[in-house]
Amino acid sequence: MLSRLRVVGYKSFRDATLSAGPLCVLVGPNASGKSNLLDALRLLSAWVTQPSLTAGFTDHRGTPLEAFHRSDRTMEQMRDQRALTMSLEADVHLSAGTIAEVARSLRDAGKEGAAASITHDYLRYRVQVQLTPASGRLRVLDERLLPLRRDGKPKASRLPFLSPEEVDGAGSETRLHLRREAGGHPYFHELGLDHTILSEPLYPPHFAHAVAFREELKRWRIHAFHASSIRDGAPWGATGASDSGQGLAGFLHRLAAEHPSELSRLTDRLRSLVPFVDGLQVESDAEGRLQLRIVEQGVPVSARLASSGTLRLLALLAAVSPHAGASLVALEEPERSVHRRRLPVLADLLREATENSDLQILLNTHSLAFARLFDDASIRLFDRRGAATHIDPFDPAYAGLFRDAAIEEAIESH
Repeated sequence: MLSRLRVVGYKSFRDATLSAGPLCVLVGPNASGKSNLLDALRLLSAWVTQPSLTAGFTDHRGTPLEAFHRSDRTMEQMRDQRALTMSLEADVHLSAGTIAEVARSLRDAGKEGAAASITHDYLRYRVQVQLTPASGRLRVLDERLLPLRRDGKPKASRLPFLSPEEVDGAGSETRLHLRREAGGHPYFHELGLDHTILSEPLYPPHFAHAVAFREELKRWRIHAFHASSIRDGAPWGATGASDSGQGLAGFLHRLAAEHPSELSRLTDRLRSLVPFVDGLQVESDAEGRLQLRIVEQGVPVSARLASSGTLRLLALLAAVSPHAGASLVALEEPERSVHRRRLPVLADLLREATENSDLQILLNTHSLAFARLFDDASIRLFDRRGAATHIDPFDPAYAGLFRDAAIEEAIESH
């Protein structure tokens, strides 16, 4: 679970920090930075799982140059800069699924034991990236991974797993030191690489915590569902849906084969939001692709003809299913497809998905009717002051009679 994210020099964030719990509701007006925060999560995940910093921008909103904080500079002035920098820093509790996956890797390698195991499940990762506008070159200026105490402070009893270190002790040369956890000679990497160290192939028995952090961020899903992607169906053998919802038919097909009770539960949840839905069907077409049909009042309706809102809701419910394999799910305005009278049902479903599980949900909303359904501790207020986004917790002083007015003011403050 992500407990803290600090974003410096990225898009509308000059320097802002988000504190997050199991369910986090981002509230604010248009252009206040809510979607930018989700973009930052997607970029961080991509940088530790993709082979290069440039590859991390493949599905990014905007070019690499546009990702750096502009302040009061024009884009032409940005291009004239010698260098631009940004940094992302995340405090993350490793999920049970991640720890189990790394434990399996260690068993497969025959290297179980205290020297090769996850002994620290609360980690801080920081990466600082520089862009040279003239060449378009991206490089890593700083990268570090260290264990945290429960109060969020670094553990003094354990050296960082990855950190910059002076090689000669005189400060003339600094490299990134990736510490081998089971002992052995040190691994040093040059600063200025075009990829993060965590994105490299790492041997789990030697670097269990680095592998675990990367595995955790692989489980982050930042969704922007598109009905057109869901309507396309999925190739035979597909087992999961993408962030856009493509491949949803493959995920439902797997549920039907391996976890039929979960498919039944998912159908019931969809019916609680869209009452005329009777069931779900997935069949193979003449080309061998899996196609989704939604049974509406006893009649199977192809996903090509189904309501866009119904398809997005189905994709949302699938995303928060315990069989989707996600540890963090971020959702853009999930209330858009729901009738106002059923917003409490959706809020309850999202809360239920985070209870007694490792799943964390972040969502943004422009709806007062939806935002007011969540408790004060879950709400984070976004505000754009000049060129910079600010993030604040909801002030409990507004609880009671003035609560709705305070939330509405936050949504319409521009």
